[in-house]
Amino acid sequence: MNTVLGLLDDAQSSASEGAHALVAAVYESFAPTVDSSTVVPGYLTSLGRALLVRRGVAELSRQLGPPNDVLQAGDSSLYPAALQSVKMHLHDFVVSPVGRAMRPADRWQMVEFDRALEKEAVGAARLTSEGLVKYLDSLATINQREVLLIHDRRALEQMRDALATARQLADLSPRTSREMAGQAHEAAMRLRGRHPATDQLLADLGREPPPETTPLEEVLARLEHVLSAAGG
Repeated sequence: MNTVLGLLDDAQSSASEGAHALVAAVYESFAPTVDSSTVVPGYLTSLGRALLVRRGVAELSRQLGPPNDVLQAGDSSLYPAALQSVKMHLHDFVVSPVGRAMRPADRWQMVEFDRALEKEAVGAARLTSEGLVKYLDSLATINQREVLLIHDRRALEQMRDALATARQLADLSPRTSREMAGQAHEAAMRLRGRHPATDQLLADLGREPPPETTPLEEVLARLEHVLSAAGG
């Protein structure tokens, strides 16, 4: 079944990208002033879907961690509230655009977890919750998809080049240096969902004051730390 679902997913992706390319070509030829993306707003490229799912799965893992830890601990009085939290976050994910963007086999498995948690008693649901968290960990293999490997490599290269230029121009042209730091920041944010450790650094980076109001040296140091942790 998983093989068939995978083939259907590949066929759907190819058909969607072909239809979008056709629409874009027609509008480019006959209505060049119209943004073709507004004609097919629901369309996602293979890369767009992969990025959406990666970020969504990472966020769900973060949300489920604390309540699942409570469920696996020894205080049974806390189980009902923790289980309700797991159910809520999982169901919201399943019916969200992120859940619908998953590959059919993965989406089906998430639906099965959702159904099981709704029917099971607390004792069985504890095991299901633990299995769900481990399954989400296994979905990190999404990072091995070719579209994401290429995307991440380019993002790291852009980040590295922008930071190197920013360092070189820090004294000669602070304004340009800040612009390059901004480009590095944008490239870094495209790596969200890639790895929990990097995600934490990116979250910390997002909570910091805007780069424009922070000393340039601090901005560059933070971004270089993220680059190093991301393997750049």
